[in-house]
Amino acid sequence: KGLANPDLSLKALAPMVEDLDQMRSSVLDAGSFLSDDDPLKGIMDDVASTINGEVMRFRRGDLTG
Repeated sequence: KGLANPDLSLKALAPMVEDLDQMRSSVLDAGSFLSDDDPLKGIMDDVASTINGEVMRFRRGDLTG
């Protein structure tokens, strides 16, 4: 929603991105208690990877276009 709002600056989006990064850490922590053959672990790893990609895109400046 924040990216769709042209009135929000990147500086205003930064706290949201930090919240996403915290969620990524929480997902990784929760997934660490699952066994490697648990299908949920794969889903949680995928979610964490997707969140990480979006956080990295923001930090690299890919969203300034």
